[in-house]
Amino acid sequence: MRKIFLLALLYVPFATFAQKTRPAWSKTVEDYYNLFHEMEEDPFKCDDTPSSAAARTRAVVVKDIKNGYLRAKTTMGIIEVAVFKDVATETEYVLYQLDGGPHNMCTTDLRVMVYKNGKWTEKPQVLPQNKISDVAAKQPIRANIDTYLVYKLPQKGTIINASWKGNGKRVFALRWEKGKFVFVP
Repeated sequence: MRKIFLLALLYVPFATFAQKTRPAWSKTVEDYYNLFHEMEEDPFKCDDTPSSAAARTRAVVVKDIKNGYLRAKTTMGIIEVAVFKDVATETEYVLYQLDGGPHNMCTTDLRVMVYKNGKWTEKPQVLPQNKISDVAAKQPIRANIDTYLVYKLPQKGTIINASWKGNGKRVFALRWEKGKFVFVP
């Protein structure tokens, strides 16, 4: 009886590990980050310096594989990457924004990409584009162009907060829900 108990204790860690393995259709945030060079509009191509694998690795300042979040500081600015999963369709949406600051041509809006069969495809339809555009249109006209929407991708959780660059006040949020983002005023 004691041998059976000991065998059972040895089996539990292996069984638990097997249950937590990643599905075949899934990748880590680091895997996706390292595949950015295959994008037609690779955010690193904006930079004048070569985007070698080693340079990309050195740029990473936060890597949270468990929560699907990565932050890198490059010569062009800060890039945040987050992965949102839709288990029902076995799809992972890779979101990123590069904030190079005002007057920087490298600064991007929030981008939603899917990597499947060795190819990147943009999927903006998971964002409530009309509502985001309405908010952007209501921004008061200003003398300088140092204010634009920036998105804080979550290291934990499923809510993206949007604010105006410069004042940092939250304007709206996007909540991940059933394979798409829902606008939260």
